[in-house]
Formats: sequence, structure tokens, C-alpha cells
Amino acid sequence: MHLKDVGRVDVQKEAVLVLGKIFSEEEGKMSDKSVGDAFSALGDKGVLESAAGASAAALMTNILADYGFLLERDNALVIKSICKRVGTPKALHDQEANTFLALLNNLTTSETNCIAVADSLIEKGTMALMAKNFLDYNPQMEDETYPADAEWDAEDNWQFMGPILCNFARVENIRTFLFQRFDQNYIAPLLKQIRSKNPTRRRGVVATLRTLLFKNECHWRLVVEENCCLHLMLPLVVSHETFEEVSPFSDYDKNGMDVLLSLKEDVEGKTYEQDENTLCLILDCLRLLCVKRVIRYELRKQKLYPVLRNLDLALTENE
Repeated sequence: MHLKDVGRVDVQKEAVLVLGKIFSEEEGKMSDKSVGDAFSALGDKGVLESAAGASAAALMTNILADYGFLLERDNALVIKSICKRVGTPKALHDQEANTFLALLNNLTTSETNCIAVADSLIEKGTMALMAKNFLDYNPQMEDETYPADAEWDAEDNWQFMGPILCNFARVENIRTFLFQRFDQNYIAPLLKQIRSKNPTRRRGVVATLRTLLFKNECHWRLVVEENCCLHLMLPLVVSHETFEEVSPFSDYDKNGMDVLLSLKEDVEGKTYEQDENTLCLILDCLRLLCVKRVIRYELRKQKLYPVLRNLDLALTENE
């Protein structure tokens, strides 16, 4: 088959284009077996790791959108091939990484596939390299680096790693990997990504945090040691100058509140998180944190209620 002609990149790329045309013209007419065979051929290690790999990955993503049953298959080998392609230091600035990670995001929606590859990715250090590529990004540099109307699909090659981490975080070994303390602290840089202006990146990170919060035993470290509430609450602070119904924080409100939160309400035009899905995920994280009494006590100490009170007033005003 021309797809496996590793020595001829031009032939491989042409084969991908031909397959794409077939799927476009025969949409809804191909048998499940034919679709499955074509998907397997595109996902072959020799294809994904070749110069034609990005074209193949893009086509596979489109195929998955039309043939959802493929997600129920054993895609472990495909996932490993993608991770091998992007799990390198040089992939940090690879313009094609976004294409591979978009496919990986779809494939890892299957918890079975995540479980099948998790140990291998950790043992070989691939997961560590992928996490590093994602977390080395500094959201605070966005104002200097990107224009206000940045097209994030083109600018942020690693934006889909957030949703991918969310998918993998369902696996216990991955959660253990993320919570390690000695080789690398992944939680602190993960929380900082919530400040990104890229909605895909910050939505994926908050979704990852929510998945981690389903395990009550991690609440203390996240709230007390990593101060996760500060990062969750910053997008919820609203300015009293922006919303008529919102009153400034009182001295009592500020007593115990993180100074960054109290200062945010004075920022001109400050409003709440505008991505509705991300906003719901943040509120769900806070709900999960309220499960244990000792954590609820910590939340009261940190004076989170005034922020939520003003958020409710702002949301009501915008209805």
C-alpha cells in the first residue's frame, strides 16, 4: 500500500490525499470494515512518524468526527505513535504538534485506551516530556507575545494538551504522576495555565483540575499547599465599576482574602470568565471542594464568599 512507502514521502502524502477524497465522496456509503481498515492504515507507525504524519493525523481527526465507533476500538498503538512524535523537546516549537494533539485529544476520550498506555508513557518518560512542553508555556507573557485578536489554533501549538491531561487524569497512575513532589512539581505550573487568554488551554486545565478533585484525598494539598483557590477565583472577580449591582469589597471581606483577589476588583473593566464552559467547570471545582468540612473551613478562611457573592450579582445583572 502506498501509505507504507516510507522511502517516498511524496507518495505517502498523495495516498493520504486520495483517501481523503474517497471519504469525502463516499461519506455514509463505506462499510465499517473499510473505514476501520483505512483508519488503521493511516494510524500505522510508519505513517504517523513520517513527513506525511500531520496530513494523516488531520484526516484521522475528520474520520473520527463522522465514524464515532472507531473510538471504541483498541487504539493504544496509535496513541503511542502520536505521543512518541510529540513527546520530544524539539516538538515544543513544532507547528504540526497541534494537529497530532487534536487527534490525541479525541482518541484519549476512551478511558480504556488511556489505561492501556498510561504505564508505558510514564516509564519511558514520554508523559513527562509532553507535560513539560505544555507547562513551560508562560501565560503572563501573552500580552507581549501575541496580538489581542490572536488566532490561538495557529499560535498555541500545545493548547490541546490541557484536554488530553484531563482525559488521562482519570487513570490513577497518571494522577500519581501529576501529584509527585520530588522529580517535578506539575501542579503549580498547571494552575498557572488558568490565566491564559487561550480558552482551549485554560478550559482543559480547569477540566483536569476538576478530574483530580474527584479524589478527596488530594483536596488538602491543592487548597492549602498549592493555593488552587486563588487561581480558580481570579477569573471570577468582577469590578464594582463594571457592574452597578456590585459593591466594593469591605475591610471585613478583605481580611483573610488573598491580596491579588482584592486588587483585581479595582482593575478597570474586570469581568468574569467569558467562556461559559470554563465558568461552569470552575464552579464545579469549587463545589467538589466543599465536600469535606475541613476544606470548607479553609475556603471560609480565604474569604471566597465575597467573590462568589459579587459574581452572582454580576451574572444576575447580565441576564
